[in-house]
Amino acid sequence: MSDTTAVPVLVQSVSRDPVEMLNSLLRNAGLAVHCTWIPAVQDVPDALEQLNPELLVTFAPSARELIEIASVRDQFAATVPLIVVREQFDEAMVGEDMARGARDTVAVAHSEHVQAVIRRELRAFRMERTLTNTLRSAQDYRHQLETVLRRSNDAIAQVQEGIVVQVNTSWLELFGIAEAASLVGQPAMDLFDADTQTPLKGALAACLQGRWSDHVLKARALLADGSAVPL
Repeated sequence: MSDTTAVPVLVQSVSRDPVEMLNSLLRNAGLAVHCTWIPAVQDVPDALEQLNPELLVTFAPSARELIEIASVRDQFAATVPLIVVREQFDEAMVGEDMARGARDTVAVAHSEHVQAVIRRELRAFRMERTLTNTLRSAQDYRHQLETVLRRSNDAIAQVQEGIVVQVNTSWLELFGIAEAASLVGQPAMDLFDADTQTPLKGALAACLQGRWSDHVLKARALLADGSAVPL
């Protein structure tokens, strides 16, 4: 895999040697990464904005430096996991690092643990990103639907699992109903004459299968006054 498709990783370290070590360690483990060296903490904000990394690693930071890095990460790329690498550590130190904003702490000497932790954090980052994008898309589609419902002169009802969840003004006018609340939550089929419900269901099923032309839609809508009109 080329560097253009490799996972972007920021590595904050005073010297370049740890960067080369981490890059080699991860690539040997089958992780296609591209490690960018950030020598100074004050350079982290620009790197986060310009490189859009999936992981931020810092080598042996002081308590003050870790707090500063975590604060910058939270401001510019809050979802990017932050991993601390130390020569050695104990459980108390791990807890302190996590309290200051790190996701975990690893030791250089334990390569398998380093690889496992980074794999886990990259996977978690991608899953969260996918979920965020999915929710954003759903919100966009919802906004588009609401715009269509609001602006369209056609009578439109949104139905989920056979239940009316939303109708527009034109639909209310067609059925002679004053408020949408009286329709929302009701079975959609109850809006149609009983004799035409079966062919309507067949036509809708064909539509979902891309076979709309196979059925001629004949249905009678039940209006608020109890009368039925053909659609």
